Amino acid sequence: GSNPVPSVAAVPLVRLRAGDHLTALARPGTLGGGASGKYIRRKAGKEEIAVVHPLLEPMLKETFGVVHYQEQVMRIVREIGRFSWEDTTTIRKAMSGRKGEEYFNQQGEKFIKGAASVGIESRAARDIWKEIVTFGAWGMNSSHTCSYAIISWWCAWLKAYHPLEYAAACLRNAKDDDAAYNILRDMANEGINYVPIDADLSDVNWSVQNGV
Repeated sequence: GSNPVPSVAAVPLVRLRAGDHLTALARPGTLGGGASGKYIRRKAGKEEIAVVHPLLEPMLKETFGVVHYQEQVMRIVREIGRFSWEDTTTIRKAMSGRKGEEYFNQQGEKFIKGAASVGIESRAARDIWKEIVTFGAWGMNSSHTCSYAIISWWCAWLKAYHPLEYAAACLRNAKDDDAAYNILRDMANEGINYVPIDADLSDVNWSVQNGV
């Protein structure tokens, strides 16, 4: 057709990264510690970009000084807390398994001690720990959010250029009747017409026939 589906390479990197960050904002780890609000204010230029300690700058530069991803947490505990790879893996599993802040906090004193070995005083170390401990409730990893951003871009493109086909695909994959009804209501609100049953054209599932 005149609007072929874009490849991953065709998706502008800046838009992918914006989608990547956006996906990670609405997760317990970023929401629980207030990182989501900080990110939004800083991106909008309403708050100064700052970090607790200069060692965090290269780790958090891309996210406006805010802890956003599992990979950042792992780098922080490894490079600042001086965690072994085994202990870093424990942290990763705690984030992935949603084991909670209490479980995560079992590693807190070890982090403070490790941070002291690289010249970070206890108060600053505790402030850093406070920024990452909420990830025990779960935070996104960057690779997943990047994948989600690509899928979101594709879905937005399909909905913009092939709304009927996109709607039919959503209806075919609706998890239950309520989900299907919601999709049909959205279609009606957006001016997308459909025929529930056609004696001549209907198939066993939702489809686009003759452009309708």
